[in-house]
Amino acid sequence: MPDPHIPTPNFPTPLQRGVAGGLVAAAAVTGLLLGVGRRAGTPWRPLNAAAHTLLGAGADGVWNFHGSVTPVGGLVVLVWSMLAGLIVARVASSRRTWHLGASAACVAVVSYLVHLHVAARTPGGLAALLSVG
Repeated sequence: MPDPHIPTPNFPTPLQRGVAGGLVAAAAVTGLLLGVGRRAGTPWRPLNAAAHTLLGAGADGVWNFHGSVTPVGGLVVLVWSMLAGLIVARVASSRRTWHLGASAACVAVVSYLVHLHVAARTPGGLAALLSVG
């Protein structure tokens, strides 16, 4: 019989871990985009370019903070980051080192392929700002 005075460990669920990982990823990507923009003298432009996926050409050519474009770009970054965090948390739910490494590598490869074959070939958006590398 378990001792009632010893608390049982409360491990986070894969959903909780996915949300936490997605929020960290969203903060990192948002910071990266703002840093890239700040280096060029237009801190909001990369975030506005991320809004191109939802707003289309309406987000192109927006260089400064715009109330109907910039928050949409932030939302796009947040949704994609949360999706990646939830996928990694689900795949790596067993907490084995191999699963964690493999899931992180898969997300990186899929992200690169999506950028290379979808985002870079779409006119406007981040493709106009970032090179293929």
